[in-house]
Amino acid sequence: MRKFFKAAAAIMVSAAMIFAAVPVMADTQTATGIKDSTGAAAESVTVDTPGDYTGSLTSGYSGSSLIIPIKTPKAGIMAAAFDSPYVSAEFFTSADCSSSSAIQQALAGGTLVMNDAAGKSRYIYAAFVDKGAKYYMKLTLKDPDGKLQYGTKTDFAFSAFLAKTYKEITSGETVTGGMKPMSVDNSYYKFAAETPGYLKVTLSYTIGSLSLPADNDIILSLADAGRVEPAMNRQTLTIESGKTATAYYALNKGSCYAEVRSSIPLFTLKTEFKADTVAGGSVKSTAAAVTPGKTNRVSLGMKGYEDASLWYKFSLKEDASVSSVIKTIHGNSDYEVRYYNSKGHRIKSLTDKGRKLDEGTYYVRITKTSEDCNAVITMKIGK
Repeated sequence: MRKFFKAAAAIMVSAAMIFAAVPVMADTQTATGIKDSTGAAAESVTVDTPGDYTGSLTSGYSGSSLIIPIKTPKAGIMAAAFDSPYVSAEFFTSADCSSSSAIQQALAGGTLVMNDAAGKSRYIYAAFVDKGAKYYMKLTLKDPDGKLQYGTKTDFAFSAFLAKTYKEITSGETVTGGMKPMSVDNSYYKFAAETPGYLKVTLSYTIGSLSLPADNDIILSLADAGRVEPAMNRQTLTIESGKTATAYYALNKGSCYAEVRSSIPLFTLKTEFKADTVAGGSVKSTAAAVTPGKTNRVSLGMKGYEDASLWYKFSLKEDASVSSVIKTIHGNSDYEVRYYNSKGHRIKSLTDKGRKLDEGTYYVRITKTSEDCNAVITMKIGK
């Protein structure tokens, strides 16, 4: 009997040694496996400011995974662009990443592919987030081609960023924008101007060093804030890979919205505002003085007919031959130009050829001929 127990004990020790020799693959690795662009360990990812990260996953019988806390100081669409087709990302509101805490995806994970600066593919995963809420990104290995073997280590890199669906923007600001595909809830960006001028809005499907490899349609509407459903100056812009499309909005003093509707949930929007070199008066008595020989840039915005005209005046100290060159540099030409003398009587139009005028004060009136007038104009009165 004693020999039997000794034999059994030997068998148990041998078995323990055998099992101890087999590496046990943990299903979930820790977030310390993620490093930021400086090589420092990153215990979490903040998506408000774009950042680059690296990490690795090792395949196991049930698939290895990595859970990373996500910080979202602002609402929008958080996105991660991976360089490996074998890494899959899902987003959750709880640390255990249970199916009940999964949050709405902004697109079918990994189906949107963008190119990085080196021309390599990046696979995008994105989800909608609220301001200040806690989220978790779960990374797992997927093997659609059956190429990953047990114990295979997969290194990966990804860029994380936040796309904003609404924001008040300032001149010269570049915003990563986002929206729900095929949704009536379009993205809006508000701009406020303290002086008359025009707003230049540039849209592209290039986000940082990432760009879409194919052409996609995007609809941009620019309208004043009073419009519930902005429709004026609506343009359908086709944006080629790595290229941009630009629209202009002649803005009277106040606010306007840039509304974006796109089949792709991620894009870049940049604004640039240029004030008029001289602000025209709305009636003859408030006409703005212009200096003969100087070129001015003015904007006639799309606010209906309550701001239908811009008035300017110039003075001659002696009889002179006077010319007028007025051109549309952006937008449409839904306006007409009339000239008046100091008594308010309309006079024959001036041209670039020049015409003799007597000493005195004269007025130039630029009037809308359409409610949809959206014109950025250069004006030069010469003598």
